[in-house]
Amino acid sequence: MYHGQQDKQITTFNTQRFYEHLRGDRTYEEMNDWVRYLRISGMNHCNSGPGAWVLGQDGGATAAGVPFEKERNVLSAVVEWVETGVTPEYVEGTKFVNDTVGLGAEFARRHCRYPMRNVYVGGDRRDAMSWECI
Repeated sequence: MYHGQQDKQITTFNTQRFYEHLRGDRTYEEMNDWVRYLRISGMNHCNSGPGAWVLGQDGGATAAGVPFEKERNVLSAVVEWVETGVTPEYVEGTKFVNDTVGLGAEFARRHCRYPMRNVYVGGDRRDAMSWECI
């Protein structure tokens, strides 16, 4: 599951609270066997926003701008998990210039599985490799 951190319709605190309710007495590692929660920085309600919100999730023009591979497409990550057992540690989101695929990528970010956070470790801030899940 994922939730945009700039969602103005449903607070992200409720998704985190729901995840923690599901977790109960389980460890985060035990939870990772059957559910992943990705917090998408800069995403509004399901799409758009100032962050790297394109995850292939809407199937529209923006989704065509990212390849159908588990690291960059949330549906591909789920398919890979179900069919091969390979779980996603992150999904890399893309922000296109003016949200237009034809104008190219402005920057990318790795959206980490909860409770990890995406932390800047140096380099070009627009490059996903300059950030790590910690």
